[in-house]
Amino acid sequence: MKRILSALPLAMAVLASPVQALVISNSDAWEYTNIQSSSASTIHGDSNALNMFGFTSNNTEKTNTVFNDSSAKGTWHTVEWTLSSPMTLGSFNLVASHDGTNYNPNDPYTNGYRDQNYRGFGAIKLEYKDATSTWQTLYSKANIGTTAVLGDGVTHPVYGGGLNYPANWVYELYDVVAPTTAQTWRASFEQFGDANFHASGPRILELDGYAYSPQEVPEPATWILLGLGLLGVLLRKDRP
Repeated sequence: MKRILSALPLAMAVLASPVQALVISNSDAWEYTNIQSSSASTIHGDSNALNMFGFTSNNTEKTNTVFNDSSAKGTWHTVEWTLSSPMTLGSFNLVASHDGTNYNPNDPYTNGYRDQNYRGFGAIKLEYKDATSTWQTLYSKANIGTTAVLGDGVTHPVYGGGLNYPANWVYELYDVVAPTTAQTWRASFEQFGDANFHASGPRILELDGYAYSPQEVPEPATWILLGLGLLGVLLRKDRP
């Protein structure tokens, strides 16, 4: 019985552990090679909307999708894409970043304007076009990140990093959604920082989409059965 009691906390921890954000993928359903067309509402001149789907351009922001500077705080920046064929989405993974915590008012290039107040976003939304070509919201999240004071008396967003990308200015988000079939999708990001010609639009490193699989996320009843099965195995092992 002692063996059972010592093993149960581990079993409970495994069953209760949250799903972690994933490493950026180059083989997901939203890889740029699967995209028929894409467009962005306010893309930066040195960036490319497809960069957030694995494409690498030869421009300055070659590993990011960056939205334009000088937009007002609260501006919604969007990327819309149409796949080569419809797919049933089961989960998605987002990795983004802002300009870190390097606030320096004496910086001759940025004049102190390239802190985490810029290239950041405070809310996101994921939508799809249904059979009537009407946009439907599949996922939304607001109040992203926490706040920190950089000595200027103003609060700023701090993403806090994650398991795979631990830097404080990096944002990781993996989540499961209701299985949804669509060919055209749209992601929107609400700009956090004020308009600034140095940098203001959000920076998205990658947005991956994964096709739904019935085994992707077990239902609660499945977790219970799994736990009971594990307990049964431990009981059998404890017998002389």
